Amino acid sequence: MNAIPSAGGRPRAVVTRLHYYSDCAEILRRARELQQIKTRDIAISVFPDYTAKTARARAAFNDVRRQLRDIGGIRFGILHPAKLHITHDGKQRDFISPEEAAKFVKTITG
Repeated sequence: MNAIPSAGGRPRAVVTRLHYYSDCAEILRRARELQQIKTRDIAISVFPDYTAKTARARAAFNDVRRQLRDIGGIRFGILHPAKLHITHDGKQRDFISPEEAAKFVKTITG
């Protein structure tokens, strides 16, 4: 186990393995609802663990997501395992390919 981090230092990562998937889903759902979990004035972040392949596939959408943040009136998110979901003008689109998503963003921005 790592040493206790210094004040203001990067906190330790704790990986938890749960027996029941329903427990994992409930923890992730509650973490999303609460947005910020604190104990003893220390913020705790909860993230799902992905395989390296899934993490790379999700990260491939980072540039497109950065562009989408700058555009108003668009809702977007990453669906499991690595699908970009975009809602624009009431129409929903899903993209598996970052290239296709980038083409769509260009049509929106002109």
